[in-house]
Amino acid sequence: MRGIDGYSFGERYSRRLLYGNVGLSVFLIANLCSQNPAKIAVYAVVIVLCLQLSMRKRNMEYERRRNEAIEDERDLQIQLRASHWARVALATGTVVIAVALSISALKERLLSGELLLSGVLLLVVIVANGVGHAVVMTLHKKDRA
Repeated sequence: MRGIDGYSFGERYSRRLLYGNVGLSVFLIANLCSQNPAKIAVYAVVIVLCLQLSMRKRNMEYERRRNEAIEDERDLQIQLRASHWARVALATGTVVIAVALSISALKERLLSGELLLSGVLLLVVIVANGVGHAVVMTLHKKDRA
């Protein structure tokens, strides 16, 4: 189902969230490099709240258009494929962190800061989410062509 701008609801949502995830990732990396635990903790909470806000916004849109068809079977297939790639990215990031923790030099670096490891884990989640939204955008673009 296409909107006035020619993009489907899922594509517009994914584009907004992808841009948000890229911004949040850059912001988180900058704060992880600063090594200020209080600052990192505050920004981690803000990042999680921003991600939750976007999901709530999507649910409100579904409620507002309860009797309309927002997405069709094609959109659901695209979301399924994107979800697969997001899980692959999340699993890959988790394995990379596990391997990094098994190497003593990297383990010392990751555990040296108070919230460095948790920030890196949050970054993996944000990147995996961004991968899923990038796949949605790419598949919608291919479908339009």
